[in-house]
Amino acid sequence: MDVFLTPTFSPTYPKTDTIILSPYNDTLVVSPIYVPPIYIKQPSVIESLKLPRSLFGDVCNINSIKEKVTKIIYYKVLDKWLYSDMIGVLGYFKVTDDKVSLIKNIQDKTHTPKDDKVTESKIQFIEKNILSQDEVYSILKRFVNGTNISWCDIPKNSYFVKESIEKYLIRKIEKMINLK
Repeated sequence: MDVFLTPTFSPTYPKTDTIILSPYNDTLVVSPIYVPPIYIKQPSVIESLKLPRSLFGDVCNINSIKEKVTKIIYYKVLDKWLYSDMIGVLGYFKVTDDKVSLIKNIQDKTHTPKDDKVTESKIQFIEKNILSQDEVYSILKRFVNGTNISWCDIPKNSYFVKESIEKYLIRKIEKMINLK
């Protein structure tokens, strides 16, 4: 009886005594040879073509993504950052008879008390008169061009975006006060 020891046709890969079906006949053969499994890494399309990733550009540089990111940051400024991290910006405004206006002189800037009604009215004034989504878009566009950060990574870099928007707001408000 002919016995063929061919580990390539074994149905399983146990560490001991592999059962092998011979391709030439129906005889089962017990083989002491261990055949380890082989893993082949499939390359991605870009790797297999050997093309640099820079040829494909920034996939986040799409207008719909830019609009969504701008909207997210705009409402983050109005709903979160102006209440906590940018609260100093609110010191440039005063409330008299439930009407918000700019202070007359930059030296008159005060620290904003934590009065919710006053703070809310100052933020509404900023939303209506000072900061628009288009301005936030232009700030973010300059930020992306200056830092080479992708539009998709802007929320991850919110600390630096927050600083940029706060500086923009302070410059714009101080310019408005000086023009009075």
